[in-house]
Amino acid sequence: MALGKLQTLIIQMLAKSDLKDRFYWSGGTLLAEKYLHHRYSYDVDLFTDKPFRYEEVKSFISTLQGQAGLSKIDEHKIFDRWEFFLHNHEEVRCEFVWYDFPALKPRRRWQGVLVDSLEDLAANKCMATMDRHEPKDVVDLYFILTKTKLTMPTMLKLAGKKFGLKVSLSTCYSEILRSCENLSTIKPLLFGSSANQQTTIREIQSFFSTTSARWLRRELR
Repeated sequence: MALGKLQTLIIQMLAKSDLKDRFYWSGGTLLAEKYLHHRYSYDVDLFTDKPFRYEEVKSFISTLQGQAGLSKIDEHKIFDRWEFFLHNHEEVRCEFVWYDFPALKPRRRWQGVLVDSLEDLAANKCMATMDRHEPKDVVDLYFILTKTKLTMPTMLKLAGKKFGLKVSLSTCYSEILRSCENLSTIKPLLFGSSANQQTTIREIQSFFSTTSARWLRRELR
């Protein structure tokens, strides 16, 4: 995918700001932009290992407002994160998150900012699938599984190592299939015509239905 102008400006400004060594780029937009090129995403998720002050990120957003000519900013605090909904001719959600979990692989600089590894993103997506049941996480897992060498058992091991939790493959497939029921809600994030989007949704549903059934048959032998 290609980043929108506002998303691009956020990354460019972060690369030049005092926050560039404290926050790193993660989430679905990074996954789509750097690794998979599989869907649209209109967020910018910036994580940090350490607590931060609201004033630090608000200063960054205020500077961005001047640079981008933002007409409106809505902000919300949710636990250890600040969300800023940015409006001009585009709408982007920029999120700053204290994410106190160890990196599985060293973060590298890309486009001037620190970024998460594919393995870290995969582990995060596994955990997100359990926590929030958002269909876009299932879409991301599908493309990770079909476009990279990572497998579902490997990703669960990565998630266990990162988050200190052991999740069974049966539980994971159960949560994935639950989210598959609502995949039609993310059609606008998929590439192609409406017909192509619907085909992709059916392919994802069929993939996980078949994969989980195959795994269950092996377990019952």
